[in-house]
Amino acid sequence: NYDITFVDGSFVIDPAALTVTANDAARTYGAGNPDLTATITGFVLGDDADILDGTLAVTTDATDTSNAGDYAITAGGLGTTNQNYAITYVDGTLSVDPAALTVSVNDADRTYGAANPAFTASYDGFVLGQDADVLDGTLAFTTDATPQSDVGTYDVTAGGQSSGNYAISYLGGSLEIDPAALTVSVNDADRTYGAANPAFTASYDGFVLGQDANVLDGTLAFTTDATP
Repeated sequence: NYDITFVDGSFVIDPAALTVTANDAARTYGAGNPDLTATITGFVLGDDADILDGTLAVTTDATDTSNAGDYAITAGGLGTTNQNYAITYVDGTLSVDPAALTVSVNDADRTYGAANPAFTASYDGFVLGQDADVLDGTLAFTTDATPQSDVGTYDVTAGGQSSGNYAISYLGGSLEIDPAALTVSVNDADRTYGAANPAFTASYDGFVLGQDANVLDGTLAFTTDATP
């Protein structure tokens, strides 16, 4: 009842999807970039990267001097002669972390009654030949010690500087207050033979802060081998 005619159709085999993903990486500011890598997913039939043409290149715009922050990692350079794979590239991220920087307050000393010295600090951790000039803010020192503070050891702390490229840690130092030099000189005296010794006196040299003998403990005593 039918005169049959067959008409061919077409069977389209599309390329398999192959994804090349740049792997995330991290380093500190001032260091060289690590080896950048990528992960390839989507192979079928036991295939691997050996069937791909070209050379995988994984790159970033970040250099040793790039500021702390996130930078794109891109991959490329691969192809397939037989077009069995449709390659898609996915970027990764290179995180440049701040470098660790330690600011250590240098120990100092002074005598009782004197003004505090100009405190200083030492830096450890700068990279790329940099120094404190690259930091924001002004280094400031604080201590509870005043000219009136008693002899002893007092903490000195620092702060006030910042940088996007450095993670700053502050280490305190100490201020040593030493006793001021005080000289007690017996004043010369005289008397006649047979008389009682006079009331001896002394002079003080070295008091600070407007102080006098009233701040001293004990009682000043004089001795001599002379008798009436």
